[in-house]
Amino acid sequence: MADDIFITSTRTKGDYAGVFEYDGETSYFYLYSLGILDGKKIVGAIGLPYEITMESEPDLSVRWNKQETKVGVFLRDNLLGLFNLGLKSSGSGDFRGVTLPNIPDGETFS
Repeated sequence: MADDIFITSTRTKGDYAGVFEYDGETSYFYLYSLGILDGKKIVGAIGLPYEITMESEPDLSVRWNKQETKVGVFLRDNLLGLFNLGLKSSGSGDFRGVTLPNIPDGETFS
């Protein structure tokens, strides 16, 4: 569909990807396992309550932190959602709310 936005970033190891998807109405951020051959490949999902438009696309990015243990979706430099692989949890991300999450002190995402 013409209003869809789909942005991904894969970890260097090739085992996980952060995936942002906007279908013209709702937006989600997924943690996707590339190492699972069959079954559930989406291991985490965050519904994003922010206003995303087609004009936002150039300013959206999915980035990993330097250690590649966390992946976030950003609008410009504002973190919208975050998955922490170090927590070994699935089903949801670190953030699901109406205010922007904070980037932990000392963290850099590229």
